[in-house]
Amino acid sequence: MKIRRFTNEGRKEWIKLYREIFISIDKNTPNRRSAKEGIEKGYNKNLQKKVELLKKDKSFSEEISNSEELNLIDYKNSYELGFSLNTALKNIPYKDLFNDLNLWDCLSLDLFDKIFVPGKIKGFMPYRYVVDVDRNNSMRHLIRGPWWAVNRYGENAKIFTYTEVYQQNDFFEQFVKVNSLRELKVIAEVCMKLYYDEENNRSIPGTSKGTRGGFARLRDKISHFNKIKFLWKMSTEEIIDMLPSEFDKYKI
Repeated sequence: MKIRRFTNEGRKEWIKLYREIFISIDKNTPNRRSAKEGIEKGYNKNLQKKVELLKKDKSFSEEISNSEELNLIDYKNSYELGFSLNTALKNIPYKDLFNDLNLWDCLSLDLFDKIFVPGKIKGFMPYRYVVDVDRNNSMRHLIRGPWWAVNRYGENAKIFTYTEVYQQNDFFEQFVKVNSLRELKVIAEVCMKLYYDEENNRSIPGTSKGTRGGFARLRDKISHFNKIKFLWKMSTEEIIDMLPSEFDKYKI
């Protein structure tokens, strides 16, 4: 698939349409924390048709000439999606991609059947499908987030993208909230070495939460080390070696 980006009018149409989808689902969802049934009811045939019509209307988008073909497959997880996007967009400078909301939201529409799957998804908040530039939500977009993680951390992004393409990744959400962590590329590798289960291709259950030696404790220790050490020049092994005994069970 050749990658396209919305015109300004096209993105407005997508925002309006997803708002309509959101309202329809919300009306059928008494509790947003348990929205599975409401999503199936609210995303009706009329809305499905509108999505397909907007997707087919090329007057609202334009082809990106210097992109490569996007490999459209049944992505096993968000890492495969992010890798495919990063490969297709490799000829375009990062600075031209990161804040291109028309690009990310056009991809959201084009890949909507992969990232919006009634019967499987439990969340339907707009930031998953329409980029929200708010600091707390900007990486929660199901297309932009995985691309950014793979672009920045390479294979170490697996800890943040092992989930299905239609799911949020809790590890990623916890990680990107902290600027000092996400700017230090080495910390993604630290997380991979401590918390990634290579055999099952996922994080060790519970480590993204407040377990002893888990990510919340790592975040606190890195914040402390940052005040007394120059972490930018330290290796993954050097940082892991500094961690106290509570982390020993995760050290390899």
